[in-house]
Amino acid sequence: MTASRTRGVSRGGTQGATARKHSSVSAQYPLWVLPWAVVGVAAISLACDQQAPKKQQPSEPWPAQGASKAAKVEPRELRRDYVLAGGQKLGFELKTQAATITGEFPVLKGVLSVDLMNLKHTDGKLEIDLGATRVTSGSEKELLERSMIAQNWLNVGGSVPEANRDSLRWASFLIEEVAEARATAPHEAPVNREVTSQAQAPPAASIPSVASAAADAPTPAPTLAPELGMNGEVRSTRARVLGSLQLNQRRVTEPHEVTLDFYYPASATPGVAPERIVVKSLGSVGVPLNRHAIEPRDSAGVSIAADLKLLGKEVGTVARVSFVLAFLPKDAQKTSQP
Repeated sequence: MTASRTRGVSRGGTQGATARKHSSVSAQYPLWVLPWAVVGVAAISLACDQQAPKKQQPSEPWPAQGASKAAKVEPRELRRDYVLAGGQKLGFELKTQAATITGEFPVLKGVLSVDLMNLKHTDGKLEIDLGATRVTSGSEKELLERSMIAQNWLNVGGSVPEANRDSLRWASFLIEEVAEARATAPHEAPVNREVTSQAQAPPAASIPSVASAAADAPTPAPTLAPELGMNGEVRSTRARVLGSLQLNQRRVTEPHEVTLDFYYPASATPGVAPERIVVKSLGSVGVPLNRHAIEPRDSAGVSIAADLKLLGKEVGTVARVSFVLAFLPKDAQKTSQP
């Protein structure tokens, strides 16, 4: 009974409070104002919703994933093939405190495949006829004898069985990799003003050929700096080449520093092939004789133990090889042949 009375008092008190609140509002504002106030608040709210910027929803076509990141595009490979111009030679030197022996390899053949957009993709091979080795130091009478001795030491003497001699006759240098190149592409190499000036000179003032034609050379010796005309230019760069020398059935791979000269008949243009490429050694390349079993031998290839004492005294133990080799476009070389 007490609880019922309490709930009744509570309900009655709440209704009374509500009535007093409405009476207070009515006292301040006329009742006809309230509906219009409600309409005004709704209009303001709608206007605010219309003015608020709406977030744009994505629609087709949908953007590709990662489109904001620029894709790295590799330059397209543009390869040109070159062949070694005829009549060129490799020179060598064997030096001790007591004597210096000089000589040459006069019969060579080689190919070079160059990516005109990326020099690091260059491939190449040089072959050297050891059977044509010549010694150039000494009297005329000594030259022939010393040349035959050099061929014996290289294991290609006249009495070596023919099958063995043919397999040993050609040494080869293979470009395994162009590890570094200061210029990415030939046309990006800096202009070599000194060589360009020489190449633009009249024929009478041109640089002489690297070597005169050998008697058994397949084609005449080339001139390394042909007349390019006033619009021609030569661009040069250095490269570090990893190469393998195969000689006397032994293979040695090591890095070599070279200079590359690119001869253009006009201003170098991306993708345009130079009309001549010249590869030059930086200084000389050392070839230790013991790495390739080059030692005193007779004409049949048999080692002569008694002559080993000559190494280091009369014959140097390291052959120093230097070169300047010109390569011409393969198609042009074919066209020039009769």
